[in-house]
Amino acid sequence: MTRETVKHLPFHFDIPIDIRKQPENQKIINTILSDFNCNDVPVEMVSDGDVHYVYRVEASPQKKFYIKIRREHFRSNPNISIDPKEIQMEKKSIDILNECLPGVGPNILKFYPEFSTLCLEDVVGKNGTATDLLVNSDPNEYWELGEFVGNLHRSLKDKKDQIRGNFEEIFYKNSLYYRLGFLNIPEVDNLVFDLYELPKQLIHGDLTTRNIVWDKENHSFRLYDLETMHNGNPIFDLAYLEAHIILENSSNPRRLKELLINFRNAYNQNYPITDENTEIRLAHALVLLRLRGSSTFEPRNKFSHAELDNYCQRIISQPTSRPLTWDSL
Repeated sequence: MTRETVKHLPFHFDIPIDIRKQPENQKIINTILSDFNCNDVPVEMVSDGDVHYVYRVEASPQKKFYIKIRREHFRSNPNISIDPKEIQMEKKSIDILNECLPGVGPNILKFYPEFSTLCLEDVVGKNGTATDLLVNSDPNEYWELGEFVGNLHRSLKDKKDQIRGNFEEIFYKNSLYYRLGFLNIPEVDNLVFDLYELPKQLIHGDLTTRNIVWDKENHSFRLYDLETMHNGNPIFDLAYLEAHIILENSSNPRRLKELLINFRNAYNQNYPITDENTEIRLAHALVLLRLRGSSTFEPRNKFSHAELDNYCQRIISQPTSRPLTWDSL
């Protein structure tokens, strides 16, 4: 593989369309409701994403579940087709996760391969996501999050499954360049290349706070949206989550440093970090992704985008001969 820059393909988020304007989906949903003996119950579209439709079914106050249907074409570009059978990759990922960490992933209530559709347990319920943890939480809760992520990576380490078979390495490479190639920063391009060369194992692949369910009362976490699980380096997951911690707490540098160190120390106890220098540079590159990409992250704690952008550029542009640590920042 050569060092190269691959242009970012933009994400698009539009207003969800009415389920009544999706006759094919309506047929699928009617079949599922009949199978679950819950006809004529509320069905709400919760996501009209570029790759999936997601609906929430409320059969009763105690019985809720999700229907996830994979598209045949990108919504942002209908001229580009998608293989709907790839939803099997998400099913495989959920099965692997629940084998390694029972109860952490959503339970699959039923899989409809003929419809490229998954019916999944509602893992959120009355709980929030880890985005709630990032705001106004104490360091102990960041410690719990770090323990969870470290335990996740440790539990997946010895699984030799290839989610996408011979295409696994291509998926990882494309994932890195898809997210970071568009920045056109030579130091980031080199960082992506170096990360690709590091040892690989199963990782979540999209470990944002919105994909982590947080049960504050029981001090526990669960995961969903596992469609991007693949063999990559755990530093990518770690840095992606750290980027969101930075975004939510950058207005208070002293608190940010305390929270990050707590999070990382807990992670490190469960799964030792081997390359802190790459981790720090990647975390700040991923902050730039959120600041500059078309799929921007809107934190609840406001901050100056320009100041944070400049700060991240300074971190990334530090000579590679100067090892970076969170304590030294």
